[in-house]
Amino acid sequence: MYPSKFDKNTLGVYINRLNNYMKKVDEKYIAIIDDSSFYNKELWDKFTAQPNIHGLFYLDYHKHDNYHGEIIWSNNKPIVSCRDLLWDTLESEDNLLQIINNRIDSGQVDIYNSNSYTFVYVHAWSKSLSNIEKVVNKLKENHKVSIVTPATFMELIKKNVKH
Repeated sequence: MYPSKFDKNTLGVYINRLNNYMKKVDEKYIAIIDDSSFYNKELWDKFTAQPNIHGLFYLDYHKHDNYHGEIIWSNNKPIVSCRDLLWDTLESEDNLLQIINNRIDSGQVDIYNSNSYTFVYVHAWSKSLSNIEKVVNKLKENHKVSIVTPATFMELIKKNVKH
């Protein structure tokens, strides 16, 4: 669903229901796909005002990584845009590894700097677990890289990145 295009009269009902579901399934972070609305803080404030929604992973419709990993804040909760892709014809395993290693080589490893965090979207229709495994195994060779769960990723951002 695209929140910016959702019926404004029923969006609040949807968000309240989502908030209740988040509590029931013990989830704190949601992935949102929308159309050029990353900077629409008023929209995200409606989500992050909810007690069970602690942050959002943002994917842009036109190209999921259009906002290059930028992080904005809404009610002191992070909205993290996709930084890289693992997607056939867009970004291969080798491309992704080179991009991440180049960032590390250029010094993007400071936990207090938002540029040191990378949310990678994996396109499930063009990549398999073996593709992910290849990337993970190669990245594990670099002691400056930590691969974490989405929840840990967001907690690290909330703890370390100033806003």
